[in-house]
Amino acid sequence: MHKKRLSMFGTFFFKVMFPAIWIGGFGHGTLLGWQSDAEEKYVFLVAWIIGSTIILLATASLKCVKIEDADLVISNYIKTIRVPLSQIHSVSENYFVSPKLVWITFKAPTVFGDKIKFSPVISLRDWFCAFHSHSIVKELRELSEIDKSHSDS
Repeated sequence: MHKKRLSMFGTFFFKVMFPAIWIGGFGHGTLLGWQSDAEEKYVFLVAWIIGSTIILLATASLKCVKIEDADLVISNYIKTIRVPLSQIHSVSENYFVSPKLVWITFKAPTVFGDKIKFSPVISLRDWFCAFHSHSIVKELRELSEIDKSHSDS
């Protein structure tokens, strides 16, 4: 049985813990500002709302992704699904954020929609080659092509 983790081990931290700590901590500081007569309280409120929104948009949709045999095993830590590699339509990535983000678009919608996002495992090669395609992106593209060729025969 072929098993491999594709998403980084810190996915739970970035999806759940970081937003809770940042939103809670910054929110607490904002509330303290409202209890005093600080003039900056409106700036902190706006920064807290904008920052919280950006963090939630960036992290709430992260998934934990693994390969098991010819399937992707995708989890949001509440629900886990299996999607055949043959259902991958495309794989793309973002070079300009850290940690990197990878999107997998499926041919047909899944429980999580027709597109998922995850942050891939970080290797030294991928770390130092920031503007090259991540090795997991290449591997997923190759595996989905291999699986497509097997399903056609």
